[in-house]
Amino acid sequence: KIKSLTDKSIIEFVLNYKLRRAAKMLVEQRLSITEVIDNVGIESQSYFTKAFKKEFGVTPTQFIQDNKRNKPV
Repeated sequence: KIKSLTDKSIIEFVLNYKLRRAAKMLVEQRLSITEVIDNVGIESQSYFTKAFKKEFGVTPTQFIQDNKRNKPV
């Protein structure tokens, strides 16, 4: 059913959800990358970084830096 609605497998769908949740945490809660990885339930930092870059086009570190610049302090 998920495949027909989203054109993604359940694994891709769940990973996409986890990565979007991680991105939100990195910006809004200002948690460290390690804390975010633990919170979203991904066990490998290298896998997280690779999947994050594939999804958003930048590494988690670059994503944080880009979003700090775009938000008024």
